[in-house]
Amino acid sequence: MITGSYVVGRNTIRIRSREELDPDQQDEIHNTVKRLTGLTIVNQGPRFITIENFAEPTRFPIDGLLRRLHYLTSRMQKLTLDCIIETKNENAMEIERLEEEANRLYWLVVRQLFLAAKDRTIASNIGETDSLRIIDDRVIAAELEDVGDLWRDISREFAELGEGQYKSTKEFQKVLQTLKTLLEEQTESTMNAFFSRDWVLANNSLEIHHKVLETIKELETIVPSSRPAKQHSFCSVCTSIRSILTPIAQISRHYAAISHMTINRALQAMEGVIPAK
Repeated sequence: MITGSYVVGRNTIRIRSREELDPDQQDEIHNTVKRLTGLTIVNQGPRFITIENFAEPTRFPIDGLLRRLHYLTSRMQKLTLDCIIETKNENAMEIERLEEEANRLYWLVVRQLFLAAKDRTIASNIGETDSLRIIDDRVIAAELEDVGDLWRDISREFAELGEGQYKSTKEFQKVLQTLKTLLEEQTESTMNAFFSRDWVLANNSLEIHHKVLETIKELETIVPSSRPAKQHSFCSVCTSIRSILTPIAQISRHYAAISHMTINRALQAMEGVIPAK
């Protein structure tokens, strides 16, 4: 309810209870307020809490927020893949922190877009020039937020394996490095295309997407062997490694969806006239 009230643009949120708020309820309220940009508890008693929003909407243009969200998710991507390639878990804490920041930024974007949909002055000040752009940016924010969640999940899955629990072959590392390079190319091409409304670059990123999926299939066939104390016919570590590859494919599909949306938006702006490039 607090998050929903924040998203729809309320500046004052009052929580009241017939009985005294217990410690768990208070902790939940305080933690929620910390996760939402601009919110502050301004008054509190045994049976009530008053929350105010002090963030001025015009201070947060959507383009800048989406660029920041893209930076956070691409940073999570690099740190997570570095951990898998180097078989180390040293980046897990940083990835969790980045995911929390990405969530906070996502809710701010959604709030800004709700306000823009209701107030044309706010919309103009934050760069939302038409209703279709508001819809597109809402979808892009959701796609990037999902990407951040997936990188966090992959990082946690890898951390559960424990350091040194599998033997990374040279062949696996080589193909994994190829996957990392392709994902970086797809990520940057996709988002650069989106911010510049470049349908050619967006189409190129879709071609990279297909290469990413092919590389993931190749990795699934050469998963490195585990290091169990005794040899077993069933390799649970191998299964865990394959389970990491599945969400990476999902991430690539999220960026492909953004590319499709970029192409649609670019073609709409051309009004039926498609230049030969």
